[in-house]
Amino acid sequence: VLFRSSFYGQKNIASVGFALMDQPDAMTDGIHTGTFLGWNVDCLFENKMTAWGSGTLEAAYYNYSVGGDVPNDVAGKAWFVFAGWLLPQPVGCCCFCGRFRPWVRYQHYSYDDETLAQDVSAPTSEWDVGCDFIVCCANATKLTAFWGDRRDACGCEETIFRTGVQLVF
Repeated sequence: VLFRSSFYGQKNIASVGFALMDQPDAMTDGIHTGTFLGWNVDCLFENKMTAWGSGTLEAAYYNYSVGGDVPNDVAGKAWFVFAGWLLPQPVGCCCFCGRFRPWVRYQHYSYDDETLAQDVSAPTSEWDVGCDFIVCCANATKLTAFWGDRRDACGCEETIFRTGVQLVF
């Protein structure tokens, strides 16, 4: 079983996932010791490739808490939404044939300790717009590039451009 967030138009998918994490004595400030408890739910919808392409929609919600009055920039809530469209026409030749998938993603974070989040310039929201190139004959190897806008708890804004490669064997 491959763990990935897309089947790239190979299947119709409607899935919901849930995770629960618990770690006693996970954090300390030297005086207090706190237990970490986190959970999340994730939904993924994708349609099989048609003459118009294949759409992907994903959304997730996260909730993290730390007990024991330990100051931290971990506890809080977060969520994201992702939408992408895999274009139907393959591009390229030989072993470097693939399809483009433009996408957009929004992420939001809210921290239980906003003052500490400001001190460490923790992110509060992120917009990303990108495009993937999904290589057909390499078991969904992915090349990606995206532009993003990040805002942190202090109100500072950062614009980024990133590239990446994902190899699936």
